[in-house]
Amino acid sequence: ADATASVSRLDPMTDVEVPVAVGEVTAGTETTVDTPDLAHNVVIPPDDPDPRPAKEMAVNVSRPGRVSRRRIVRTNPTTASLRMTLDAHVKRASCVAFDSDSAILASTSLDDSEVKLWDARTGKLLAALEGHRGAIWCVCFSPVGPILASSGDDGTTNIWEVASEKAVHSLAAPAHARGLTFSPDGALLASLHSDRMVRLWQVESGQEVRVIEAYDVPASDGSSLPSVAFSPDGSVVATGSYEGSVRLSDVLTGRQRTTLDGDAGAVLSVAFSPDGETLAVGGTGAAVLFDLKTGTVIVRRGSTRIDSIAFSPDGTVLATADADRTITLWDAKTGFPRKVLDNQVHASGMAFSPDGSMLASAGEDGKVRVWGFAAR
Repeated sequence: ADATASVSRLDPMTDVEVPVAVGEVTAGTETTVDTPDLAHNVVIPPDDPDPRPAKEMAVNVSRPGRVSRRRIVRTNPTTASLRMTLDAHVKRASCVAFDSDSAILASTSLDDSEVKLWDARTGKLLAALEGHRGAIWCVCFSPVGPILASSGDDGTTNIWEVASEKAVHSLAAPAHARGLTFSPDGALLASLHSDRMVRLWQVESGQEVRVIEAYDVPASDGSSLPSVAFSPDGSVVATGSYEGSVRLSDVLTGRQRTTLDGDAGAVLSVAFSPDGETLAVGGTGAAVLFDLKTGTVIVRRGSTRIDSIAFSPDGTVLATADADRTITLWDAKTGFPRKVLDNQVHASGMAFSPDGSMLASAGEDGKVRVWGFAAR
């Protein structure tokens, strides 16, 4: 069933939320949007020439479930500044991820076997999760609870309970996984493996529920790609390929829906916009934005390697980790660069905090850099 939204406006005089119709939401107001799965506070800046209705700024959901309250502000790329640098690993940090409350930051490395958890505001080390043997490629948090997943060179994918710091499931597969992502409702985990398959796992039970072919042509050296993402409504999983195409597959049936080709080179990262209308692709040759309604390329930028690509939670900013040791913040609609951040070293991964106030990068020097944004 489709999710319905109830919208309220924060009265600046009384600090009380007043119910309003979606069409009444105006610039300069703060609104709360509630759905059966997710609830957001969003800020529409007074200077926005085309403020979107609050309903459109909420993450689309398709399944009933728990209500998760999350605060999202418009990310202003021009205010980005380095907030802190964490000496997270000896070298080669591989991946970073924020928890659903934007309170915990996880990091991994190709040179140690620990998933490290940090206080996202202070940089204090909270825990080091041990359970892998060797390099760890990827880490991600569930969007609806204190659960995270990690995948390593040992061929296992672990699902962790953050509170107990214990692995509740260790998922074994015939090939190691380099890409991980949770479904929007947190019920499924998708892992992209070196045998060209995406495996869908039930998070609660740890059972494999479906295997989907991700791409056709394998790498000559047997390596795998990290590019996998769920659509915001959880119905589609996107996977990148070495030949440059992106496959969109149906989660329920496993059947391929369509293939997109934007000449980005081997696809290293994919990301859906929060409204589900755009797919961003980062590859060895360019960053490409696709209109998912038409399947056409909206924007193609650069001729450089893009190792990681991500939308801000409000969908207005697109971040790319570029081969020249910078992170570029783009206008997600026009594709124009708004600010370039000096990351000092190559970043193999990056992630926005769910509240839109931070962007973290995983550097090849082992450091994790956290950039902060001022709300508009």
